[in-house]
Amino acid sequence: MPENTGYFIAFEGIDGCGKSSVLPLVERRLAESGFKCLITHEPRRESPWGRKIYKILHGELPMISNLELQKLYVEDRYDHVVNEIKPALRRGEIVLADRYWLSTLAYGMISNALDDLINLHNEIFNGDFLKPDITFVFDLPAKTALERLKNISKGNDHFEQIDKLSLVRKNYLALCQTVNANCAVVDASRSLDSIADTILLQLLPRLPARKTKEDTI
Repeated sequence: MPENTGYFIAFEGIDGCGKSSVLPLVERRLAESGFKCLITHEPRRESPWGRKIYKILHGELPMISNLELQKLYVEDRYDHVVNEIKPALRRGEIVLADRYWLSTLAYGMISNALDDLINLHNEIFNGDFLKPDITFVFDLPAKTALERLKNISKGNDHFEQIDKLSLVRKNYLALCQTVNANCAVVDASRSLDSIADTILLQLLPRLPARKTKEDTI
């Protein structure tokens, strides 16, 4: 069996950019076209590393250095890739990841050098890091994102101050030009349906043909 017969897609962007709302719309359209999809999210609340991250960010555990925090994200990512993402790709599924490695880079660069964050991945993955086939970066002004977060009562999380969101947005756009991540920047100020249409227009020609449910016996 080929190592990967599926397709790996990451959705990235600052908090409040709308990626988590668009992702199910994309998944539904892909499923209607006959694709089997797996939706994932990082960090994973059910993993030991993810639970520790959430407890640190919500004040249930003492804060650690930013590089130590990013290491937890990468350790969670390694387990995620080995036990969830790669098996799904081998089954020929389309993996839709709500956050992946660009989140670690964009947020981690607030306090760390880019090379240090990349080295974390190289060390933990032992040089066998899995990059997405394409990453959609949802671009939105920090002020707009913060207004959205306040509207859904999520305005008090760790990274949601406007100055940090502005810096993370800048980091995302810079990373699209400086790392080999196969990024497509998406205007996230539009309606959810419009964004989903744009993504599918770019995505569908890249995917292998699949039988529809009507063709399957």
